[in-house]
Amino acid sequence: MKNKTHIISRFVLLLIVFFFQSSPIISRFEVGGVTPNILFVILFVYALFLKDTEVVAYTVIFGTLADLLFGKIYGITTLLLLLFVCTYIFLNKYIYTESIWVVFLYCLFASWLYETLMLFINSAIWQETVLSLEVMRLVTIKCVYGSLICLPVFCIARKMHRLKQEVRIDG
Repeated sequence: MKNKTHIISRFVLLLIVFFFQSSPIISRFEVGGVTPNILFVILFVYALFLKDTEVVAYTVIFGTLADLLFGKIYGITTLLLLLFVCTYIFLNKYIYTESIWVVFLYCLFASWLYETLMLFINSAIWQETVLSLEVMRLVTIKCVYGSLICLPVFCIARKMHRLKQEVRIDG
């Protein structure tokens, strides 16, 4: 029962983040005309600490929701998110993710790669080339902003994970 409660609470957290990110309220948190991709960051942190199947399920659900509500072609966001989450899960076995700076750089690189791929895909879909220094500046700001948001989210998740492990040892 306790496990189902945790799964439901994580799902509700993602649902809140998804709707917050999709709402006009997030525009109040713009930096340089860019808002962070909080859903991407939360999925990144989830991939570091949760079971693989649970994270993949969240990714498919929220990627599909994003595609249905905002995508021109169904599946693009879902496939990209799934690709990155599976990459996180794979690399999590080889990258030391206890260091906050490693996680920051890991998230920064992954965010930059994700946003650049989305930019290329959207350019192909809309058949317009929008590559310029200004667009790359916005992508860079978005990636740094998302990575900075990742730091407190990661610290909270790591602390909760450690507390959960302490309870298991003592119990």
